[in-house]
Amino acid sequence: MQKYLPLLAGLGLLFFLCGCSGSRVRVLEEQVSQLQTQNDSLQTEIQSVQTSLVQAENSIQNLQETLAAKDETIAQQEETLSDLRFQNLELKANLEGTTKKSSLKEITLSGDFQADYNRAQEFFKKRWYLQAAGLFKKLAESDRNHPLADNCQYWLGECYFAQKQYENAQAEFEKVFTFPQSNKSDAAQLKIALCLLQMNQYPEAKEQLVRLLSTYPSSEYVSRARSLLEQIP
Repeated sequence: MQKYLPLLAGLGLLFFLCGCSGSRVRVLEEQVSQLQTQNDSLQTEIQSVQTSLVQAENSIQNLQETLAAKDETIAQQEETLSDLRFQNLELKANLEGTTKKSSLKEITLSGDFQADYNRAQEFFKKRWYLQAAGLFKKLAESDRNHPLADNCQYWLGECYFAQKQYENAQAEFEKVFTFPQSNKSDAAQLKIALCLLQMNQYPEAKEQLVRLLSTYPSSEYVSRARSLLEQIP
């Protein structure tokens, strides 16, 4: 019997080890199951986030399309307003007899931007504001990327200002800021303030003059802006 004792001990140890291994396997299986559950939960959350992202992207795209449509509508309305402002200038000029009867359709471009710009400047110097405004308007609309396009927009405002149409002038001067890095921005800023002064809108005029001083501290119009600020009641 004694000779079987080592064998029995070995078998007992084997069973013990197998029992331990079985316990470890069960523990590992439980851990794997828990990890799988967590992974499934994470996958569900990821899918939910992806769905939300797709919905957000669709919403953004819809908003962009809506904004683009609104921008187009605003541009069309602004073009209509610009035409109406010109018609107002045309009516005033014709009624006062300060210029020969004309219309925007009759004012044509030669195809040479610089030459047409010079021609518009000559009209302005002669106080033919209707013809000058028509040329400046058409030039500004024909090629917004031309180096003189912002100048045309500015001088269009000057045409209205010269005819004491200050509200229309202000609207045209404000459009100068739609041209990036325009060399007429500070001049337009001053003119907007002058338009407001002419319309007795003193607080708004002060605001525009202060903006000129803060935005264009090196402008040649700084001293005039300060002088105007001192005079405003």
